[in-house]
Amino acid sequence: MNKLVYHPAFNIAIFALLLSPPWEFGQMWLYASTSEMSHLKGIRICMVATLGDAFIALFALAVVAAFMQSPTRVRAPRALLIRRPRLLLQNRRCERFPNIK
Repeated sequence: MNKLVYHPAFNIAIFALLLSPPWEFGQMWLYASTSEMSHLKGIRICMVATLGDAFIALFALAVVAAFMQSPTRVRAPRALLIRRPRLLLQNRRCERFPNIK
């Protein structure tokens, strides 16, 4: 359980699930025909959109983790850049600037 709680994906999912519902409920009045639908249907739409936002956030984490080659590097990116400022250039050659080592 500790590994799950301290994983960056868990923190991002919790943050997305807590932040998205107020955002979705705040936007609900912008949709057409919301005045005719029931409250339960509106809440269901907002919860589905909230889950979608959480999945988008987790997918973004997966993309960044794949790019950085580790999901734990997302947790403290500054510490890694201080120790190794050319972290990205060491792993990938830049075709535009071939003189950069």
